[in-house]
Amino acid sequence: AILRFDDFTIYSYEAFDKMMTYLDEEGIKGAFGAIGITLDPDNEANASISGYTWHYNRAIEVLEKARDDEDVEIWMHGYVHAKEEFNDIIENGYTYDQQKESFDKFMAIMKKHGIEIRAFAPPNDSESQTTVKVISENYPQIDTVMHFDYLKMAEGMINLEC
Repeated sequence: AILRFDDFTIYSYEAFDKMMTYLDEEGIKGAFGAIGITLDPDNEANASISGYTWHYNRAIEVLEKARDDEDVEIWMHGYVHAKEEFNDIIENGYTYDQQKESFDKFMAIMKKHGIEIRAFAPPNDSESQTTVKVISENYPQIDTVMHFDYLKMAEGMINLEC
């Protein structure tokens, strides 16, 4: 069994660290969905967060600890974590280029810390066929997606319907 946990950020790293300890003690595998924006020290919005650098450094320590734990997988759960981020068929939904930009920013953060992302689940269970296209054309290493219960997967993708 693998337990899935969403929303790893600078606000939740302590809980994820505790979960990782528990999973290790119990011999359970875990999958942690990270949100990129709070883990991005280059994002201007983070400058207004009180104590951002301290929290960022602690969150990165936990993220890298998870990276080094063979029983934990880190997966992409969005850069901004908005319903519109991976759904171009709703009002204000992100276009192909905007979705790709979210992937690019997220992947750059993870690469900086030596983390390979092989799985993805959209925030708020909101996605479109465009998301499948962005992944298949730009991120072939992502071979596992979660929530695409009604979309046609690209060749080689595994759909874990949640």
